[in-house]
Amino acid sequence: QQMLLEMQTRLAAVDLDRDALQRRNVLLMQQVQQLQQPQPQPQPQPQPQQVPAAPAQPDSRAVAPDTFDGTRSKASSFRTQLTLYFMQRPLEFVSDERRITFALGLLRGTAGKWAEQMVRRRERTGAFEPATFTDWLLVFDARFGDSNPQMTSVTKMEALAMQSSQHFDEFLVEFEMLEHDTGFNDRTLYLELLKKLPPRITKGLQTATNLPATLDGLKEIVRQMDNTYWLLQQVASHSQAASRATQAQRAQPASLGTQA
Repeated sequence: QQMLLEMQTRLAAVDLDRDALQRRNVLLMQQVQQLQQPQPQPQPQPQPQQVPAAPAQPDSRAVAPDTFDGTRSKASSFRTQLTLYFMQRPLEFVSDERRITFALGLLRGTAGKWAEQMVRRRERTGAFEPATFTDWLLVFDARFGDSNPQMTSVTKMEALAMQSSQHFDEFLVEFEMLEHDTGFNDRTLYLELLKKLPPRITKGLQTATNLPATLDGLKEIVRQMDNTYWLLQQVASHSQAASRATQAQRAQPASLGTQA
């Protein structure tokens, strides 16, 4: 009886396993059938529309260059104004021909006649000569620029002097504009700067314990002394104004209430 019970139990387990296998076979057959059927193609997802970037706006602060009449002393300033204007409006001057055309339109007098010849040559050949704006600047410098910029800078350096009523930062701009073109080394420029300072600064330098050894160091200590001088001048001016106001109040006649 015990053996019969064990056999019946095993048969029942076999039946359960058989049923599970049948169910598994059915599922596998369904999966095979699904795989054999043609699959629908996935629909492409709509791509978000690209918003075109707004073009860069020209710098509204850009100031148009002055006209140029051929005066050599104004040639360097004119070419600097041109370069800065083109840098501030890059979308308007994308080609060398556009830049050259704009520059020629600003020439007057002797320079205007030179521009007229260049335009006529452009009409005959179909292109400017020279064709690039960089080369055009070289031709412009050779025609209207300073033939000896170093000698000119040395002459201007000799005549340069800082006024007692002038701020050092204002003078330093003029001094540094001539530094490179003179060809002087730092030691010579150091001595030149000392010679051009007003007495109110040189007296302070004479009392200084240690003068800086470099040109940049000298500029910095002079700037500090100059700033201190103008600060004291401002304080003294305010003190004098306050003193005058006090004296004016004391000089006024007493009010009717005070007299009574």
